[in-house]
Amino acid sequence: MPDITAAGTYTHETENFEFLQFIAGETKSLLFDGSLGGATVTIGYVDDQGQNRTLENGVIASLPASKVIGPVSKNLRIVVSGGPPNLNVIEAGKLRY
Repeated sequence: MPDITAAGTYTHETENFEFLQFIAGETKSLLFDGSLGGATVTIGYVDDQGQNRTLENGVIASLPASKVIGPVSKNLRIVVSGGPPNLNVIEAGKLRY
């Protein structure tokens, strides 16, 4: 399970976060646990114009938290600001249509 212990942007190119990569028709379930330590955590993507976007209901305000993310045709990103966080995220499951 990937740990998040520093502010930053975590993408499918970040070691152990490959599950954030777009796969056609896939719904993902993510579980978050640990301590936010004052950090703000959002789940989002980069749109076609290169703008960072946050998914609807993509803000993690308290832990533990779970998010089910329907099919999205973009690579996902977890953005952490502030902190220091001490949390982990698990890909709990995926469903392909």
